[in-house]
Amino acid sequence: MTEVKLQNISKIYNGEETVKNLNLKVNKGEMISLLGPSGSGKTTTLKIIAGLVEAEKGRIFIDGKSVDHVPTQKRGAVIVFQDHRLFPHMTVGGNIEFGLRMQRVPKEIRRKKVQEMLKFVGLEAHGGKFPGEISGGQKQRVAIARGLIVSPKVLLLDEPFSSLDQRLKEEMRSFIVDIQRTLKITTILVSHDKEDALVTSSKIGVMFDGELIQYGTPEELYESPKSLEVARFFGEINEVPLIKTEEDVIHTVLGAFRKKGTLQGFEKGSKLLLRPEAVTLSKEGNDYSSDPGIPGKITNRIYAGEKTYYEVEVEGLRIKASVLGRGIWQVEDSVEIRTLEASLIVCRGKEADNTMGAHNEKE
Repeated sequence: MTEVKLQNISKIYNGEETVKNLNLKVNKGEMISLLGPSGSGKTTTLKIIAGLVEAEKGRIFIDGKSVDHVPTQKRGAVIVFQDHRLFPHMTVGGNIEFGLRMQRVPKEIRRKKVQEMLKFVGLEAHGGKFPGEISGGQKQRVAIARGLIVSPKVLLLDEPFSSLDQRLKEEMRSFIVDIQRTLKITTILVSHDKEDALVTSSKIGVMFDGELIQYGTPEELYESPKSLEVARFFGEINEVPLIKTEEDVIHTVLGAFRKKGTLQGFEKGSKLLLRPEAVTLSKEGNDYSSDPGIPGKITNRIYAGEKTYYEVEVEGLRIKASVLGRGIWQVEDSVEIRTLEASLIVCRGKEADNTMGAHNEKE
């Protein structure tokens, strides 16, 4: 298993810095994702690791050894691009075999390894077909098999699910996770889709404008974002203005919340961030809770199968809530809303103080 380390990496294209002083460590046998919008520097970072693009400054280490001046074919890092880049005139087996041919591996050994790889990726019956005769998901498997057959130390995947429909995307996610766990190969996946990153990776790095904004576990990124940008990138979020703070109490239109620890200062424009699934709804005036909740009115309802999404007007704000199943409320219904404990984040501009573990102290 292999460790990858990037140290102060910067890259300039056409006078613009597309990767800015990036530091990243990927542990041995780990699968991580680089997540961000188009143009954030994700794919450029992969190309720098693979040696296809040279950084203006910084260093790259694979297994503790600098590979800054090591040619691509000797780095041990293989990149699989989103468009597969299969040779249309070669069969599936021929495409998978290509890297071994370039290494001048004897024919009999090549043939045996190709058959083993075809079986490994579930394409035993397709070795003699051409790329134009197989599906998008199968093409992705061929591209991955072509990379894996040369026994790389590091697997780099550039948007591997972007051209697939939802069913194939879910299938390919499971396929890649299974392969990574089986081979224990250090893997870096690039995506603009938060779900790709959340379901495949042990860590996620979020990039905006060439900068690595936050790096951590999926739970840390979703539940404890360090900026409003990161919070929004991971899905719908309610942004509730703060009215004031008193010692460790935060006052909002949703009530007062006691924060564990001390909220460092207070700035005008600060917000309380709250995921829709952390908002609970109940009938207005229910008498089974000591917490009276905050009254509101349902203004919108969207049924989406396993969940129903609501918008509730509270003190001039539209608060979004999601509940499992069909939900029992309709538009115009009066309800009370509450927030789940350990679900709150306070954010000021680009910075955010995590208030996970806050206790609701409605007044």
